[in-house]
Amino acid sequence: MGARDEFVERHVRAILDLPQDVKATCEVLDDEEIPPERRRLVAGALLGVLQPGDLLPDTWGPLGLLDDVVILRLAADAAAPADSPERRRHAARFPEFWDELPGDLAAARTFFGDTFVLFESRLTRLPLAEHKGKRAETAVLDETVRAWLYDELDQAMTDLELSEDDLYVAMRRIDALMAHLRRRLAHR
Repeated sequence: MGARDEFVERHVRAILDLPQDVKATCEVLDDEEIPPERRRLVAGALLGVLQPGDLLPDTWGPLGLLDDVVILRLAADAAAPADSPERRRHAARFPEFWDELPGDLAAARTFFGDTFVLFESRLTRLPLAEHKGKRAETAVLDETVRAWLYDELDQAMTDLELSEDDLYVAMRRIDALMAHLRRRLAHR
């Protein structure tokens, strides 16, 4: 299987699993044994799931979720690094997400190539993320803001209507998406 095919297979699954993956990363946000600076990455990624104009705008249809999926994985990986007690603890509860995480990120890095830096640069700005006046830092510190975030995410995931067939059809536009990312990289 080539890099493109592996990316498509893994990320069709990842987009379909987004509601469950959001739950897995919400638990990371709640884990007070993880240092606050790493939890802010997760809070920022979760806030990003709610924002329509990310690296890939929602006008791309289901492909507009790819940046959310990749950035959510980057944040989770940074918050609970491989072989850490945090990763092992969370992998016991959500094994599908954590077992697939390294392969999903490797497939994304390979497929996106030099444009992957766009995703990585988003990761560095996640602690500054804001949505509807709520900030990533506040979500880490304030249970009320976390409850608001979880309600917003629950509603967004409930409203998400995706089918595997639709995603495979959307993935046919992956070359146009890559051209979009290359333009963004050139204007950086």
